[in-house]
Amino acid sequence: MYDKTLEMLGGSEIAKLLLETIKKEKGRYIREQFGLIKSVERKYSSEVLDKALEFCYENNLNSAVDIRDAAEHFARQGITIVDTSLRKSLPPHLAVKTEVRKIDTYTSLYGGEIK
Repeated sequence: MYDKTLEMLGGSEIAKLLLETIKKEKGRYIREQFGLIKSVERKYSSEVLDKALEFCYENNLNSAVDIRDAAEHFARQGITIVDTSLRKSLPPHLAVKTEVRKIDTYTSLYGGEIK
């Protein structure tokens, strides 16, 4: 089970160290841990998974749930980046900037005192 999971994760050194730590710390629940890691591997791209593994290793987060949560986070960041690039493709008339004025301007319009 360990070997198959490591192979699915690309066999990197970080994946190996992280899986060994999970195996040590969560020995009783190793089947569930590796099963969750396998489902995360199937759901997310290898780039997202690599970022999640690296993040978990660097921050000493040693469980499959942490890997899943990190992968979800990095996947959401990827979606945000795509949305940002879509905004750049808007027509020029939709990219109108509003004018910023001082509060004194609005105060004088409504007949208030300017200090």
